[in-house]
Amino acid sequence: MARWEGGGKGSFTVKTKGHKKTIVAMSGGVDSSVAAALLKREGHDLLGVTFEMFDEGGEDRGCRPAEYAGRAAEFIGIPHKTVRINDLFKKRVVSYFIEEYLKGRTPVPCAVCNKLVKFHELISLAEVEGFSFIATGHYARAVKTGGSYLLKKGVDTKRDQSFFLSRLGQDELKRAVFPLGDLKKNEVREIASEMNLPTIPGESREICFVSNVGNKSYRDFIEREVAKSGVDGGGEIVDVSGRVLGGHDGYYHFTVGQRRGIGIPSEEPYYVVGIDADKKRVVVGKRDSMYKRVVEATDFSWVSGARPVEDKIRVSGMIRYNQSPGFGTATIEGNDRVTVKFDEPQFAPAPGQTLVLFNDDTLLGGGFIL
Repeated sequence: MARWEGGGKGSFTVKTKGHKKTIVAMSGGVDSSVAAALLKREGHDLLGVTFEMFDEGGEDRGCRPAEYAGRAAEFIGIPHKTVRINDLFKKRVVSYFIEEYLKGRTPVPCAVCNKLVKFHELISLAEVEGFSFIATGHYARAVKTGGSYLLKKGVDTKRDQSFFLSRLGQDELKRAVFPLGDLKKNEVREIASEMNLPTIPGESREICFVSNVGNKSYRDFIEREVAKSGVDGGGEIVDVSGRVLGGHDGYYHFTVGQRRGIGIPSEEPYYVVGIDADKKRVVVGKRDSMYKRVVEATDFSWVSGARPVEDKIRVSGMIRYNQSPGFGTATIEGNDRVTVKFDEPQFAPAPGQTLVLFNDDTLLGGGFIL
């Protein structure tokens, strides 16, 4: 295979923490592969690492990610290793994912995985292997200010992934390098094309462990897992007044804010307003009933490591990925509970999802919606 010499006509650079020994997470996709190539060009001493996290072969769109990551690493000219962490991933992410749906909540597996699995294991490996920093292909930025680090949105607002890094703190950010934070997706693709970089064809935005075991959707995955336990999730669909409108075959198939798949005929469509897991009931209402101005979150994690001094702060908040932030006032209650009163009502805040707070482009922290 031809090796990349680090040249090319592009003028792309990456802001790094110096030319240090860096472990770079490689999934075989274009983002992480380009991240590695940019760091190599900047003079980093790199080790590419791919985590194998799936019990059933880790198939991703017809290929094994570790194989593509290995090809990219060879092409770039850096060593590569595969580390199997399927037991940890299953315990901390997959089990959490299933349990949240069985509680009638909507999980955020990527946010949990980044904190408890990917960054945790990257840092542990860096310490064992004698590396100073860790790098990923996330579209985000870690910026040092004074003696601490800020987590900022990626320059490409359409691809910004800081939302999924909201559980990170200073321990992770002081080591983290995000080579793509100052780039846009089309620039990343341009770099890969210029290099003829071997990467996994196409791009998937599905939940990795769902698509990797051949399910058509997360509902197929949940159904299969629930079937193993023998749980009967069937029950009633009721309106907000408690009137029975119909039935369903599994409350864990539904999420707050869902419109399609409810199966109740109506001139004005119904949306899922709430899920009562104890009674196996799905509560539905019309669109007007979906908006809330006040959103509460617990287990709040502050990027700085400490809550703000003030009890009330102005923020912009997101209650789901890839939405426009809404402005509001956050009330901080203790170290890990936050209530935001938005200036304008927000559509369908879902229990279990992440409430993420920003000050301009700086991410303050995130917690789980109640």
